[in-house]
Amino acid sequence: MCAAFVCTVLLTLAIDEDNRACHLAAEVPYWAPLPDVVSGHRAAATALRAAAEDRAAIAALARDRPTCSSAHIAINYLNGANA
Repeated sequence: MCAAFVCTVLLTLAIDEDNRACHLAAEVPYWAPLPDVVSGHRAAATALRAAAEDRAAIAALARDRPTCSSAHIAINYLNGANA
């Protein structure tokens, strides 16, 4: 339940960042370059989505291996030893 809540919050924040980027981009004429802040908001949205996917994957691993501690699973997953 906790991992699902964190994933939901992260995805909500990602949507907010995408919306900020869209609104800022819409204010710029099509022939003008976009301000760097638009790319920043898009990058933040991408990072937030990746974090949500990582938490979902870690939660799935924790469900698959209930005898392992969550911290141990997280460390192994982040180090690439998720097999």
